[in-house]
Amino acid sequence: MSTASESTREEPSHFMEVISGLPQDDGRYVVYDYPYTESYGDTSKLIFILCLMELATTAIANKKAKLELFAQAE
Repeated sequence: MSTASESTREEPSHFMEVISGLPQDDGRYVVYDYPYTESYGDTSKLIFILCLMELATTAIANKKAKLELFAQAE
């Protein structure tokens, strides 16, 4: 079994173009075929990306609130 340290992983140059091309005001998802090289040769993995901005915004706000409470407790 190989680990991430044994593999050569390069971010394909067009990956950020794919992500930045997603709509800003609609559902955002993509299935990306990520190529990389393992010790046994070239391979790829399918990556499923789903962006739920409402949940991400809520999670960020909750984390900030927890950090503020922690800072006040000190």
